[in-house]
Amino acid sequence: MKQIKAAVYGDNGHQITLLKELENDPRIRIIAAAACTKTQFAPDVRIYDTLEEMLADKEVELVSLCSPRRKGQAAQAVQCMRAGKHVYAEKPCAFTEEELDEIIAVSKETGCKFHEMAEMEYKDVYETLIRLVKEGAIGDVIQIFTQKSYSPNLENRPQDEEIDGGLLMQVGIYNMRFAQQVTGKKILRAKAVQTQKGNPKAGELHTAVSFLTEHEDGVIGVGISNYCNPSAAFGSHGNESIRVFGTNGFAEITDNGRHWRLCTHQKDYGAFAVTEQSRHYFYDVLEELLGESVIAVSLEEELHPVRMVIRAKTALVQNV
Repeated sequence: MKQIKAAVYGDNGHQITLLKELENDPRIRIIAAAACTKTQFAPDVRIYDTLEEMLADKEVELVSLCSPRRKGQAAQAVQCMRAGKHVYAEKPCAFTEEELDEIIAVSKETGCKFHEMAEMEYKDVYETLIRLVKEGAIGDVIQIFTQKSYSPNLENRPQDEEIDGGLLMQVGIYNMRFAQQVTGKKILRAKAVQTQKGNPKAGELHTAVSFLTEHEDGVIGVGISNYCNPSAAFGSHGNESIRVFGTNGFAEITDNGRHWRLCTHQKDYGAFAVTEQSRHYFYDVLEELLGESVIAVSLEEELHPVRMVIRAKTALVQNV
């Protein structure tokens, strides 16, 4: 069996958890790491002082980027691909459209695969919602609402947005992905307004952001992200909800995927049957690297929600 040999740079993000879970998967093995301050690796993993030293390791085929400072991650992704390594990057993978364009161009130029971390959209109930909308269960889509809410933990969240991208970039990307993938309509324009209300310290940390999106075919959307989820009482760190409206009714997933419903003008179906299987996007990436399948979506399409969240930040109106 072919095996992908992976390296990890940084542990400032979600995907490090997945890679640790894959330690017993024979299709991939972590052989090297650098800049990881919170993660313990197996004794045989080679620990390097710098990214450059790790990239010189000829065995490394794939680099997982969870860069300590997200602002530098786009340049590091380019550096990895120019060194002949595939890249799986934590969100947001870029801070500017110029960086995004360079990532796409260098991936094409070098032949190295690049993908950005994605997860929630590929769970069974979300995949089923996407299928129902695509099949016309609610008629023609008109509008979508999306929500992504996390625990506050404000004392420990970075006040410097260059560390993790800030709320708008690193959480808002979910809103953009949900809005585009569920409606099936490309986002054309996006705007945002954000607030620092409740921030216990001086700095750049924002606590809530609201989005407006305009899509193809006249579809519109509204989304919210915040650090306001009462996780202890609610029962989970995150709380997302989606409601999509069409000419023949609506479908929704609420309360962190605990409840879902389809209601048309003809009938309230209640909880729709979940027919799709959950998967993690990284497994699609891994199968692509192993030559077992091909990801049908182009890199430009995959990263379009990132482009839109960048544009929303560029054009944002700040409420302080």
